Amino acid sequence: MDRLVAKYEIEDKIKFIEFAQDYDANNNDYLTEAELKKAAIDYTKESIETVDIVGLAFDHCVKATAIDSAQNGFKTRVLTKLTAAVSPVNVSVVSKEMTAHGIEVVS
Repeated sequence: MDRLVAKYEIEDKIKFIEFAQDYDANNNDYLTEAELKKAAIDYTKESIETVDIVGLAFDHCVKATAIDSAQNGFKTRVLTKLTAAVSPVNVSVVSKEMTAHGIEVVS
């Protein structure tokens, strides 16, 4: 009988799961997706000092990425000279929101 074949390697920042035919949902010997994500985050925290975020759009994607990074325990900075907002009027409000999450907003 083919079963789920799982390999969990977080070596060189690679993780993968290999599936065989006939996945057995009752088999509890494998990490859940949440456990695998936590293991990857814990591993990368050992080698990453600061996450610097740049890009488009400051008030949407950059904001969401920065907040996710900070919530996962990474020291996070947004480099505003390398970003642009969809609505420049929102920059001040979004900057304050990110600062409230412990994110350093660098001009």
